[in-house]
Amino acid sequence: MDINNLWSQIIYNLDNKRRIDNEDELPVLLDYFEKEKEYVKSLCDEIIYNKLYELLNKFKQEKPHKIISKFDIISTGQIENTLSIFKKALENIKFPYTLKYESAPTYVFESNSLESSIEDHNKLIFIIKEEGLKYSPKTFLKFKYDVSIVEDSIKITNFRLPYIISAEKIVEYLKESKIENIIDAILIKNEGNPDLFVININNKKVNMENLKTDIIKALDKMITTAKIMYQF
Repeated sequence: MDINNLWSQIIYNLDNKRRIDNEDELPVLLDYFEKEKEYVKSLCDEIIYNKLYELLNKFKQEKPHKIISKFDIISTGQIENTLSIFKKALENIKFPYTLKYESAPTYVFESNSLESSIEDHNKLIFIIKEEGLKYSPKTFLKFKYDVSIVEDSIKITNFRLPYIISAEKIVEYLKESKIENIIDAILIKNEGNPDLFVININNKKVNMENLKTDIIKALDKMITTAKIMYQF
């Protein structure tokens, strides 16, 4: 069966049924395939039916996402201190990863596995942060997040805490920090990479550069006061 026949004979009819049966909230077509297997079977022969669901199962299989974390290590101590901190932070990681030196003072931690997650990266970052403060002189970690202006909104990417944070918590904290003109925030999943937040502003006349600066100050304080909550 070619793609045109597949579309007209199966997908078009299933999509039409989906729209008739679900006027209020339209389910994802892929989910509807699962729900209406008997109906799909009535639209084609057994060979086509089996091949179609074999294809859909392959499509639905979870795939690993490449997750990249960048952070700066700042220290006047010996390189042996940094290596010792890394050894402690990495000793219990059970998924494949790479840790490499990018350029002074930036390091890149990368994973590409079903077993790794953003939370794992967050744990690693904050273990390094906590371990660094135990040395003399202290070794400081600063991870790289970005705050930018996009039309009448503020975009925050690569923001980290030692726990997963919601858009609601971001808004709550910024309002507690006396930052005004914020309506709400939207969280956008970024294919396995650190979540992206878009902060909506309710006043188009607000000085966006000043607002951006205030948000960065508040987020820096949020990071500084965050306490590590777990070990690997």
